[in-house]
Amino acid sequence: MKKKYYKKISFLLLSTCFSLFFTACWDYKDIEDRALIISFGVDTPAPDKVRYDAEIAEFRPMSAQQTTYEIGHFVGEGSNFDAARENLQVQAKGPLSNGPATAVIVSERFAQSNFFEDYLNRANRQYDLRKTVTLLVSKRPPAELMELSTKQNTSIGFFVESNIQSLFKDTHVDISIANVISESRIKDLGLLLPTIDIVEGKPQYIGLSVIKDFKLVDIIDIPNITGIMFLMSPNNPMILNLPDPKHPTNVLTISTRVKNRKIKTSWEKGKAIINVSLSTNASLSFQYELQGKSPEDIKELEAVLSKHIKEMIMESVSKSQNNYKVDIFEFVKYFKAQNPIQYRQIEWGKVYPEAEVNVDVKVNITDKNAMEYENKEKLDKR
Repeated sequence: MKKKYYKKISFLLLSTCFSLFFTACWDYKDIEDRALIISFGVDTPAPDKVRYDAEIAEFRPMSAQQTTYEIGHFVGEGSNFDAARENLQVQAKGPLSNGPATAVIVSERFAQSNFFEDYLNRANRQYDLRKTVTLLVSKRPPAELMELSTKQNTSIGFFVESNIQSLFKDTHVDISIANVISESRIKDLGLLLPTIDIVEGKPQYIGLSVIKDFKLVDIIDIPNITGIMFLMSPNNPMILNLPDPKHPTNVLTISTRVKNRKIKTSWEKGKAIINVSLSTNASLSFQYELQGKSPEDIKELEAVLSKHIKEMIMESVSKSQNNYKVDIFEFVKYFKAQNPIQYRQIEWGKVYPEAEVNVDVKVNITDKNAMEYENKEKLDKR
């Protein structure tokens, strides 16, 4: 019995030793010894050069209980991605870590180059790059954005995380690098990426970049993206400003939200038919001149709003068909699901520019308290 008892004890001790040996962190490094990348910029300053710009958090201990950090701007250039990465690593004070990165920013000229597709393929294979990071386009080199932010010990990555990501949170525009990589593989589908620039000394969202076949083809500024966003972000409220139909000098500010969106596609007489139906709720947020509205006035305003929204959407659709010749609204997904046999027999890239797109918009003004005719006397007394 004693022999068996000693064998069990020896086995347990040996197992404990092995577990301690194999679970120890032999390559462990303190946070102060790592180069933690907050945001990453990719640029091509010359046709044969790649440039990496990185915002790196440098930590240093203040006491046994406290640690502080500074945001530094580091640069690496080379004839290819590996050479640029090596030159960036030389400047860093420890192994580069992409884990904390919140944004990858590519310059406008980089998004127009052949390097863009190569970079997406590379990013797809980077084990330490989270695929949920935001990918966006900058009108100017990322270096200028990072130089601006690091002067104030802030980060362009934090700006993207707190501003850009919230803008697209509940939309059909998925701006994660994982989605861009997967969607770019779908033939004949265009991509939309948020675009930023420096405006009045601050980073600012300025519109959407259109990506076709791994190339940037246009940047749509904010005043012209409303029609796109009505289709691509049905859960987000959209603010419209338009003249009062009865009193053109009175400007109305109206908040709208798509309550229901339906997209039905078919194939008729050698042409793709795309029917879009939107049911929208609206409320008056502000009017420059306080005026009451009769039920007839409200119905007329609903008709004007419906027409206005439809025109904005059709203008965006027309631009995608005639200027870009690429589907940026993801209609191809609906057509493929609803017409699988026909989809296999066509090339969507050739069919979409000639497709018939019909848009029906119904607006219901739900908040009438500030508009009802019977409240006119109360409004006049304000």
